[in-house]
Amino acid sequence: MFTTAELTDRQRKLNKTFLFMLKLLAAGGIFQLILHIYPDTTGLQVALAQQIHAITGFFGMNFQQQGIYLISDSARYYITQDCLGWKSMAMFTGLVFAGSTKFRKHLKYLFAGAIVIYIANIVRIITTIYLSEAGIISFGVIHGIMWKWGLTALVLVMWLAWYNFAEIEEEAHVIEREIK
Repeated sequence: MFTTAELTDRQRKLNKTFLFMLKLLAAGGIFQLILHIYPDTTGLQVALAQQIHAITGFFGMNFQQQGIYLISDSARYYITQDCLGWKSMAMFTGLVFAGSTKFRKHLKYLFAGAIVIYIANIVRIITTIYLSEAGIISFGVIHGIMWKWGLTALVLVMWLAWYNFAEIEEEAHVIEREIK
């Protein structure tokens, strides 16, 4: 059996990649378990519908809100469980978990990331409704292509930014330990 000190640089990188993939697989297993359990999120959906209703009202859009529905003269929008943005938050959490050796040390970044994703998700819902109501772009194109991929891109960019920052921070700690 060898120690990590005996590994070549290439073997260390392969080991790091293997651990990343293993942790990402574990996070994916938890995600799949949540999907299988399918918890009742109606209360969260109603709360999000209320927030969207208040914000759209502020911008002069007239909707009626009935539970998880936002109703206009021309359409009825349904706030589903997927509208909560929880999958994007779970993806970001899984990537941070897989990419870190000290997960608890990065919780502040997870909370900040969740807030950014939540705000982006609200913007996503409001722009989807607005552009659809205005007839600028069809609901299917906005929802299915622009924002689904847009939110995924946001999560990946946030993770890459976090990962680069975490590596710089880790290198700074290593240099600090070497100086002492």
